[in-house]
Amino acid sequence: MDIAGSIPLAVLFATALLLARAWMVTDASRLAIARLARLAGPSAGHVLFGYTFAVAGLSLVIPNFVAAMAATPFIARLVKGFRLDGAAHRSVTTAFAAACMWAANVGGKGSLVGSPSNAILVGYLQGAAVPGREAVTYLTWLAFGLPMSLLLALAVWALLRVGFAGALTHAAPNSEVLRDQGASANTRAVWRLTGMFLCYWLAASVAQGLFGERAEWPMVVGALLFGAWLMLRLFRNGGSDGGPLLRAADMRAGFPWRGFLLIGVTAGASFALVKFFAIDRHAADLAASLSEAGMSGFLLLFVILLLVILTTEIASNTVVAFTFFPVAQAVAPVLGLSPIAFLILVSVASTAGYMTPMATPANALVVGEVRGIRYGRLILLGFVLDLLVAAILALWGVTVMPLIL
Repeated sequence: MDIAGSIPLAVLFATALLLARAWMVTDASRLAIARLARLAGPSAGHVLFGYTFAVAGLSLVIPNFVAAMAATPFIARLVKGFRLDGAAHRSVTTAFAAACMWAANVGGKGSLVGSPSNAILVGYLQGAAVPGREAVTYLTWLAFGLPMSLLLALAVWALLRVGFAGALTHAAPNSEVLRDQGASANTRAVWRLTGMFLCYWLAASVAQGLFGERAEWPMVVGALLFGAWLMLRLFRNGGSDGGPLLRAADMRAGFPWRGFLLIGVTAGASFALVKFFAIDRHAADLAASLSEAGMSGFLLLFVILLLVILTTEIASNTVVAFTFFPVAQAVAPVLGLSPIAFLILVSVASTAGYMTPMATPANALVVGEVRGIRYGRLILLGFVLDLLVAAILALWGVTVMPLIL
């Protein structure tokens, strides 16, 4: 394992998780979501647009399941303010619940720290010493991931706007919920630290690209110093009164135990399911047979990525990512892709399950915490989104990613 390459990445993920907790214990996430939802316009459809992009944007900065955790309580506040009957109330609740978990998932695709499966990918690249792993940096991931996430977030909103058109048209938003009462000093401090976090890791990515191996150990030292400084600001003197922004008790306060229990149960069951049916081996055999049949690169990539996505619907995405990475590395030459590019596409596809709660941690958290979801409508629209995302990822794989990786 490349220790020097692993240390900055470990610091990156650790500091992202700490910042995510600071977003939750202050008013930073609620205000960011409220401001974007309010700016989108007065109608429920516009509020849904703002909410979708706010959650997607939040999961670009912090891990997607943490963004979902922060945004889920806002669903009940929004829906409670709408004047709705029973059926319409369930429809609007479902629309905002779907927006929360789907936007968190698509936003998490755009950033290296946006999804647990991305962390697993980084560990796999280092542990397996995959050639070209040094090209995977915070900046290069944003280069192909950010525009893709914005496109997918727009697709999420459009699908929900059409799927719940009737209920959203007759729902009037509660202006009190979206009213901006001003950010506290601690909230502004969290936003500033997040900006510094982004600037540091973007600068580190540029330095790595410019200086290559010469920047390896300076990056280790810089990452450790930055991580120590950020922890000092969060746990000691980053608050408005010179005190801490985070305390030890904050690390567990408001923790959604029910949602995480669902994550644990589904992860264990899905690992057994994948291994029992040998899904990974069948996927490799399918890729080889389709290639021999002369299928085009785009269609072949679409089929494989759709298989990963559909497997994610019945198995935890972290389990699917861990299982499919060795398969992806072996199958990449068949698809005409570099191993790095295909491994990234598999990592991204493993966060693209939109039909079931077991697909991703964000799904499990939202379904575990929100009451009144219309599961039939959620599954139907989720399947449509699965197909759409597989097509977009395949297109990205044959057009954009070869230019970057």
